[in-house]
Amino acid sequence: MSGVIAHPEDGQLLRYLDGELPGGESRRLRGHLEACWECRAAVEELEGAIAGCVQYRKNVLQAYLPAAPMPWADLSDSFARIDSEVGAGSWWARLGRVLAAPPVRFAMTAAAALVVAAGLYYQFHETPSVQAASLLKRAVAVAANRPAAARQIRIRTSVRNRAVIPAMFREARYNAVQPLSARSFQDWREGLRSKTDAVATMEGQYQIRTTAAEGDLAVARLTLRATDLHPVEGRFEFRNREWVEYEEISDASTTDGGTPAETRLEGPMRQAVPPSRQAALPSGSTASISEELRVVAALHEIGADLGDPVEVSLSEGRVVVSGVGVTPDRQREIRRALEDIPNVSVQFPEPGVAGATGAETAVEVETPARGSALQARLEQQLGGRAEFERFSAQVLDRMESAMARVHAIRSLAQHFPEGTQIPAADEARLREMTRSHLAVLNGQVSDLHRTLAPVLASLGGRSAQGRPATSRSWQSTAEDLFQASRRLEVLMSGLLGASGEGRAPSELLAAFADVRSALDDLDGLVQ
Repeated sequence: MSGVIAHPEDGQLLRYLDGELPGGESRRLRGHLEACWECRAAVEELEGAIAGCVQYRKNVLQAYLPAAPMPWADLSDSFARIDSEVGAGSWWARLGRVLAAPPVRFAMTAAAALVVAAGLYYQFHETPSVQAASLLKRAVAVAANRPAAARQIRIRTSVRNRAVIPAMFREARYNAVQPLSARSFQDWREGLRSKTDAVATMEGQYQIRTTAAEGDLAVARLTLRATDLHPVEGRFEFRNREWVEYEEISDASTTDGGTPAETRLEGPMRQAVPPSRQAALPSGSTASISEELRVVAALHEIGADLGDPVEVSLSEGRVVVSGVGVTPDRQREIRRALEDIPNVSVQFPEPGVAGATGAETAVEVETPARGSALQARLEQQLGGRAEFERFSAQVLDRMESAMARVHAIRSLAQHFPEGTQIPAADEARLREMTRSHLAVLNGQVSDLHRTLAPVLASLGGRSAQGRPATSRSWQSTAEDLFQASRRLEVLMSGLLGASGEGRAPSELLAAFADVRSALDDLDGLVQ
């Protein structure tokens, strides 16, 4: 870090690269660059972005400019005639008459319009994308050279069942373990086939907003601290109208009673397997599909597949169990459950780090306003506001529990997709886990239907037949069950005010029928 000047802004670096800075300022900046690796990296990124712009103009704009609307006319005879006819006129008068000729005027107008259109397209479409890519690339580079440290994250969300938030990110192909990171945002953004970027510069911050044309995650916004491009805030808006916000807090806020604020402790970005765990693994050992299934079964036995933010994956010959936001007690329970399984790597933040901060794992939930006409009718049917609140809380809590089972079943299907070659004994264990979830889920759905059906009928709802089965494997049927259940959850939230939009009671009864149909199909396929 140079003591001569502070970190320069991007505009100053651009002027330096273009040779537009005064001599003294240019020399001071050059000296700073010699001592500051962070600013040197910024200069390299700017040079790369400029090179990309030049290549774009050369290989794209020039290659796709349309041909002239007509062949250029031979002006030799016309110029000779003009010279003979206008001998005494001024040079400016003659030039004006030439440019006023229809072919020349048309060609010049068309060329000017093309230049303006290309400039506007680049300025308003390409520039934000280039800026976003450049900022993210620099932020990732800086994070790779910054020591990893635990940090406290405040979470705000419209999602009532916070246990499903990791699954929502996974379905959107976004890193569920480290959502507030430049690397996660960059990986998600680069995986989009169609997107629109916007970059805003605020006081001391850059804000990148990417809107996706498809996928579960519709809009993501990442705020970077300008001084070191460190992510400090992120907002993620899903297509089902749910949203999640993450905000880094520098100090643990406390209430008047001294209890920690509603935060979670986020582990280091590049969480590594502890050396003691690495040494315990035999050299050259490779985890098998059976060992992965044993891990999943062990987590199932202790209920860690019902909402705990735990990920299971195969990486470098090991079954990796990881997660952020798992309490120290739960971490110890999971480690004990997995300690006898070979080739397993457990990657949680160390309990000592979590305990040193005193932070709790919690989520601050904000619920949108209520008020649809259908909700008012339902409130009247139930006998007043207090009864409506009690009824809503009871039903939505039951739906949360049911969705936890649905996510667990879907996770099993995704871990072991159709065509996976596993021993017969392991296949039997896999189906047994699925059946155990189904047994509970069947009761939960039946209970919800018994509670809601009379109310929906009183509001004019009509029963419907579920959709016929189209899947031929239990894994694809598990996906059908998930989609039907998610639709049921959204419709139910609308009816009970959790999303502020009530839908026709008949739609909700039809959704119940679709869930029941998928459950029956899945029951038959896993027997």
